[in-house]
Amino acid sequence: MRLASIILLLLVILVSSQHINALPSSEEGSVISENSKVTVPFEIVQKGKKQSEGESKEVLDAETYEQQLAETKSHLLLVNEQEVNRLLREKQQAQEERIKAQNIGLIVGGIFIVIILISLYMLYRGKKERDQMNAVLQEERKNLEELNEVKDKLLAIASHDLRSPLSSLRGMLELFKDNKLTEKERRQMLSELEIRLDQNINLLDNLLVWARDQMSGLTINQKSLSARQITDMVMSEHHSAAEYKGVSLVNNVREDLKVKADETLLQLVLRNLISNAVKFTDEGDQIEIEAESTGNEILFMVMDSGIGIPREKQEGIFSINSKSRAGTHNEQGSGLGLGLCKEFITKMGGSISVESEEGEGTTFVFSLPIAHSEPLELKQ
Repeated sequence: MRLASIILLLLVILVSSQHINALPSSEEGSVISENSKVTVPFEIVQKGKKQSEGESKEVLDAETYEQQLAETKSHLLLVNEQEVNRLLREKQQAQEERIKAQNIGLIVGGIFIVIILISLYMLYRGKKERDQMNAVLQEERKNLEELNEVKDKLLAIASHDLRSPLSSLRGMLELFKDNKLTEKERRQMLSELEIRLDQNINLLDNLLVWARDQMSGLTINQKSLSARQITDMVMSEHHSAAEYKGVSLVNNVREDLKVKADETLLQLVLRNLISNAVKFTDEGDQIEIEAESTGNEILFMVMDSGIGIPREKQEGIFSINSKSRAGTHNEQGSGLGLGLCKEFITKMGGSISVESEEGEGTTFVFSLPIAHSEPLELKQ
């Protein structure tokens, strides 16, 4: 509507300018001026008045136009500002929506990652638990297999290593009963009988101690013991067997050495080591026992000059399941003794090792705590 007013105003100004150009010349009439006394026709005077009124109207229309133009400009600026504000609001709203969508995406992504991490952790934990369970099962299976092997071994020992000497003993007794032996043969058989009886007693001791340990555990009574007295006592048990084979026994242990050990178990360890040395020595060989203090321990050494142990046989020699070799006089063994030595020495707080060269003899070295205090009982 304002545009139409502006166009109408322009048309009025154009018509007014054409009207002014069409006014009549001075020849058609005149008006009388007071100074010049010129007479002007009335029509011309009326026309002049109308022209003045038209010019006044044109001036008013121009002012109105300027005012309307200013109002239009202000309106346009206001509209433009409102439009800019609207666009800014829309842009801000769109940006907020985009940020909101991004935040939702980040939250969803974070939750997804957390779920994946939890799933991976559960899988790892489950795998670890399965691996631990499998390891436990494998260990139990291994223990069962070892127990089965030991059971089979004990049955073999009971059926062969114990039964055979008893059968030989029965045959010897029948020969003595029939009085068919000479005095020399009788003395020789008595020596062999004594050796076999000692071997059977030693084997029975090993079996009984091992069985008690497996079933209910050993009560270990560690106390101060004279190393010399213990070694003398055990060596005396093997005097007949060593003399029969022509092997000399030498005890070099000092009188003043005191060891902290269980007397029964220490005797069993020494008995097995000396018996093993007699088994693998021959006429003219020597078996020595030495001991020395190394500060907090007593180090025992059982040395022989026998046939020695091949290097490939030394690995696993302290296993309960190790296989025994035949001795120099074809003596047989159970293979149980050295395994028991390691087990019992370990329980008394010591360690054991072997040094040997085939054909040059063998040395077993084991350590036990030195006696510094009162006897101590341990349940294991």
